[in-house]
Amino acid sequence: MVQQMRQMRIDGDLGEILVVQGTYSQDWLLYATDWNWRVDSKAGGPSRCMADIGSHWFDMAEHLTGLRVTSLCADSTRSTKRANSPKLRRNLRQQDALHRRRDRNPIDTEDFGAVVFRMGERARGAMTASQVSAGRKNRLSIEIYGTQSGVAWDQERPDELWIGHRKQRELHHH
Repeated sequence: MVQQMRQMRIDGDLGEILVVQGTYSQDWLLYATDWNWRVDSKAGGPSRCMADIGSHWFDMAEHLTGLRVTSLCADSTRSTKRANSPKLRRNLRQQDALHRRRDRNPIDTEDFGAVVFRMGERARGAMTASQVSAGRKNRLSIEIYGTQSGVAWDQERPDELWIGHRKQRELHHH
């Protein structure tokens, strides 16, 4: 469906791109007990959510539209201030056996970001990326609206493509 969207843009079915919007939402770092090396800026860098999943959304947006992001304004936050990270230690009774103990560590990377942006000369867009969206496992969704038609796709429903036209009823392709 993603390649169908791209081909529709190449074929001119969308017209000139005006709006690009969507989200990349996950819940795998919602709880303080959801530790991953990405939450540690020393291991994963100063950005977590936007660098980890937001980058994939923007890559897809540029691939589909053929446009490049020219400017943006972003806001980000972290809902979880501390996380329980695993720390390994040796059990004295069983040599070489590793047991987990959790240490509370401060979190200094974002788990949510919102971005408004420009693509090319005319197109505008908005997107969010979240690793604290309860119930969302891996929802990358994108909507592209042009002067002729619009298309929308959701990774959690990968076999469906929404196509909309102003003068016709909406279509769903499977």
